Amino acid sequence: MSEISTKLESEFFKTIQKLKHIYFHRERGIENIAPHHFFILFTIHHLSKCEGVIYPYMISEKMGITRSAVTQSLNFLEKNNYVKRTIDENDRRKFKVKMTFEGENMLKKIHEAQMKRTEYIVNRLGGDKTRMIMELCDELIGINKEYNEEVR
Repeated sequence: MSEISTKLESEFFKTIQKLKHIYFHRERGIENIAPHHFFILFTIHHLSKCEGVIYPYMISEKMGITRSAVTQSLNFLEKNNYVKRTIDENDRRKFKVKMTFEGENMLKKIHEAQMKRTEYIVNRLGGDKTRMIMELCDELIGINKEYNEEVR
């Protein structure tokens, strides 16, 4: 590898890390929920639309995180009344997970804050630059998917 290539790769990596901070941080006015808790809530919401009944292992599989990480997040979310866990009547070793009214409201509040941020960014960039970024991101996602398939 040339020095230029290594420098470019390093700069690219740093840029991608910075991009994560656009949406993966706490939103103003929503202090009590960390981004990873938001993603758990979003996953529960999505799974409930597709699957109906949700179990912690489903969240783990969908998000690609450990069951213990899911359990820790569910503990926080339940303590703050965003989710409710109940014992499965058919298998008392299992817990079902359901989002509460407060959880739905929090999800909506975070989504609205993210859409407000998105509107601001798109307005500042303009249509052409926004479309160019979207095309480049789609290409990047495709390249990353190819890489992941080759590595397996």
